Amino acid sequence: MSTIAKSNAFRETQSGVGDTGATVTLTFETVPAGMWRRYDIVSVINADNTLDKARLYMTGHGYNHLIDEHNTLTANVLYWSPWSFTLVEGETLKMDLTGSTDDDAIDAYVIGVEGFLGDM
Repeated sequence: MSTIAKSNAFRETQSGVGDTGATVTLTFETVPAGMWRRYDIVSVINADNTLDKARLYMTGHGYNHLIDEHNTLTANVLYWSPWSFTLVEGETLKMDLTGSTDDDAIDAYVIGVEGFLGDM
């Protein structure tokens, strides 16, 4: 069993506010130069209402690279992606949410590890 130094642990939370008829985009921190970041858990919850869709993707190469998607997300239920994936310097993780209503409280969470590219 391998262990990960606490200093390599990575966690981030992004919050958004629902907007009827609009796509709410949550943008996570861009991976810094010389670094990599492995995402082990990515989750989202809308505490107030059902969402039509949550689309998870990465950017940084001039296009959106789709990673995962959930449809019809029930209110106040935590949804997560079952995939681990790694982003490298300059790449950004984003989540598009559709079907929210005005003032919905939407939160997304990521948990993983990060390190320097030379240590991969």
